[in-house]
This record gives sequence, C-alpha cells and structure tokens, in this order.
Amino acid sequence: MNNKIIIILSVLTAFLVTGCKETHNKAIDIAYQLTATAPDSALSVLNGVDQAKLGKAEMARYALVYTIAQDKSGQDVDNDSLLRTAYTYYNNREQDSLYSKCEYYMGKYYMLNDSTEQANDCLQKAAQFNSSVFGAWLR
Repeated sequence: MNNKIIIILSVLTAFLVTGCKETHNKAIDIAYQLTATAPDSALSVLNGVDQAKLGKAEMARYALVYTIAQDKSGQDVDNDSLLRTAYTYYNNREQDSLYSKCEYYMGKYYMLNDSTEQANDCLQKAAQFNSSVFGAWLR
C-alpha cells in the first residue's frame, strides 16, 4: 500500500512539473525525500524536471539528488557528467547541508574509477565535515 502511494505521488509530481522554478524545487525536494525509501520513484520524479530551466544552485541540487537516487537504486555512479556539476558548485560551500554528501559521492565515483588519491581526499573531507558538525552536536 505504501509503495502504491509513493508511486502515485511520483507520477503525479512528474506530470505537474512544468516551467515554474518553484515547481522544480518542490520536485527536487520530493525526489530527495524519496531517495531513502523509493530511489526508483525519485529518478522518475527527477526525469520530469526540465534541466534547462534550472538555475546554478537548483541544477547542482538536481545533479546530486539524481546521483544519490542512482546509487540507492543499485546503479554504479561511474559517469561524472551530472555529479561534476554538483561537485563544482558544492566544493567550496562547506556551510551547505549537501556539502558532505557531495564530497562522499564524488569520492565514491573516484573509487569506482580507480582514482584512489582523489577518492581519499573527497572521503576525508566528508568525514571531517561530518565529525566536526556532528561531533560538536553530540558533546
């Protein structure tokens, strides 16, 4: 029953996605929420977004959420065309809540492509950021 609701929500969202920036942001938000429980539905929602109408920040979010959904769906993220967009945007934005996720997925991409040093660098940045943010919170 729960899966039916998620799929219906995904399909409706995909149909509702038009040229409106706010609608695109909502679609990306919904897809991000779906990545944990229904990554295939998240991909369906994201496929309904017109990338040409996204600004720089929205495109970076779209790219990262798409990468997360691909990974959670069991697809290897071995092509960095979308992920590179997110990485370029988030790389110097440590205050952004998606910074460490972007570093993590870029590190995973580098691991899949045998770039050990670059993978290590990205994964260390993600771990250090998470440890500094969550370490202070847990104390």
